[in-house]
Amino acid sequence: MMHAGRILGIASVLLHLAVASAAAAQCPHQGLASFGPISPATFGYPAYYVDQNGLALGQCLDPANLLCGLPPLPDPAAPLDIATGNFFDENLYTFVTADVPMPGGGIGLVVFSVVGTFGNAAGAVVPGDQVVFSRVRFRIDGVLQEMQSPPKKLQSAITSRLKIMTGSMSIAEKRLPQDGRIQVKM
Repeated sequence: MMHAGRILGIASVLLHLAVASAAAAQCPHQGLASFGPISPATFGYPAYYVDQNGLALGQCLDPANLLCGLPPLPDPAAPLDIATGNFFDENLYTFVTADVPMPGGGIGLVVFSVVGTFGNAAGAVVPGDQVVFSRVRFRIDGVLQEMQSPPKKLQSAITSRLKIMTGSMSIAEKRLPQDGRIQVKM
């Protein structure tokens, strides 16, 4: 019963975000406008994505920046190089979390991210297999559960909405990672 209440609480938060994002996505000025160059300098990934409002999400590949949330490299002393396999199996364009008080007590966690990875069955670092997707996860009863990802056309609207909800993150910041928190009372 407690588990069902927590799922219901998180579902209501998602519904709020989806309605706000869907309303924004229906606006003719929303949606993906462009993306940055794809080249060896960007390791085969778009350097950034830009929506119709000019909000951009840049790839974060700085191992010294804790906000990038990067896993360890196979060889930290060697340069980043996809051809040799010395690259991150996942890297972030954005990573946003929100604490959600749950009905009946406790705190849930919602995690939204736009992730660059490699789209092969083994998850191996292979040149040409680069993909970018969005991911939504919830921590319910201490277990991180992945939900169906929102459509690509809603990524920038959801990201903008979450940045605004923090009250401290700049939607004008186009390429640097930011840190913010959201609290929702239910």
